[in-house]
Amino acid sequence: MQLIRIGAFEVDPTERQLRAGGRPVEIGARAFDLLLVLAEHPGRLVSKATLLERVWPRLVVDENNLPAQIASLRRVLGAGAIRTVPGFGYRLELAVAGAGPGAAAPAGDPSAAPAAAAALSVARRTWPDRLVPLVGREEDLRDVDAALERACLVTIVGGLGVGKTRLAQELLARRADVPGTAAAWVSLASLEDVQHVPSAIALAVGVSLSDRVDGFAALRHALEDQSLLLILDGVEHLAGALAAPLAALVSQTRALRILVTSQAPLGVAGETVYRLMPLPVPPADAPGADAAAYPALALFAQRAAAADRRFVLSASNAAHVGAICRRLDGNPLALELAAARVPSIGVGALLERLDDRFRLLKLSARNGEPRHGALQTAFEWSYGLLTAAEQRVFNRLGAFAGNFSLETASTAVADADTDAAVAIDLIGRLVDRSLVTALPVEPPR
Repeated sequence: MQLIRIGAFEVDPTERQLRAGGRPVEIGARAFDLLLVLAEHPGRLVSKATLLERVWPRLVVDENNLPAQIASLRRVLGAGAIRTVPGFGYRLELAVAGAGPGAAAPAGDPSAAPAAAAALSVARRTWPDRLVPLVGREEDLRDVDAALERACLVTIVGGLGVGKTRLAQELLARRADVPGTAAAWVSLASLEDVQHVPSAIALAVGVSLSDRVDGFAALRHALEDQSLLLILDGVEHLAGALAAPLAALVSQTRALRILVTSQAPLGVAGETVYRLMPLPVPPADAPGADAAAYPALALFAQRAAAADRRFVLSASNAAHVGAICRRLDGNPLALELAAARVPSIGVGALLERLDDRFRLLKLSARNGEPRHGALQTAFEWSYGLLTAAEQRVFNRLGAFAGNFSLETASTAVADADTDAAVAIDLIGRLVDRSLVTALPVEPPR
């Protein structure tokens, strides 16, 4: 096996030796394996999952092992030799020669971009696991799919737990099943800095970005001629900073389409906003047989049966289940968390305890995403994104039970610092952020 040059160093894969100036340099076996993997992708982001799989095959190891080995490599190669992309992986910044096809390209070499872009000509299928069937959203799927045919930027907007992510997962999976379709999924929930977004997209799509230009500019260059559906999930906390770069990305590429999930619209020209509503619930006087056909009850029954195989939606419990669905406003996350309580307390006791729903409807975090594990945590996430004025108005709207008119609400929240016009504007912002729902009636309530 030929020698590999990494910056001023020489790697001998056969002898498993790293040399500097012809003299051996001591590094551990895992660090050596890690260096070989990084050298296969010079100047490109290598995900943590890939490194763990290649360096520790078929082993379950603490993720802290990875940064520890990276640190040992930096002590030998230099502090700037390996770049960390927070939350995603690492990139070798040194020039590499002799590691195989494409390895001679130094970090940040723009000539690598066309080859990376060409790789998108084949279908790319990346999406998170869909663990359960989608219930009650076929019409929404058709509408969002049609919106993507008409517009290049579509945002699914809705309140916490309404099912934006799940709908996007299903749409992406169905689109990616079409031969020749390129589709990619990027979760932004864990990112706190908009500057990390281009790297996250590049990792999901499979392109490398040059360090010589702005990240979004490099991304536009890499995707300029690509036909790709890109889904960005959980954008609300970055929406303000991300709106303009996304609009530019769409306008300066030929065939890129972006689907965003967010609690609030991006607010850019050309954006199509699709507001996702809760699942329909039966009226209080609906007969049990009719109530069972409503999507909210169907979802509750599906999740309750998954938690307890003995559960069956029947004439004897349909009234209680219908009442639970109404109390929870048809919110899919709330219904799923409620259904998980059926094995331990039953449907009747569950209905009686819904006054304390924030403490009752709580599960351990799923898939490393704690705000999907409890209503209280999900609410605190959404509430924390509001300004102080928006929080103050939201708190005052808590005095209302049921729906209310805009005029009554603006009067109730007005004070010395907030006149009626400002109150209406702030209530409108809460509607935009999906913390207040405007019912489809005239006049609005």
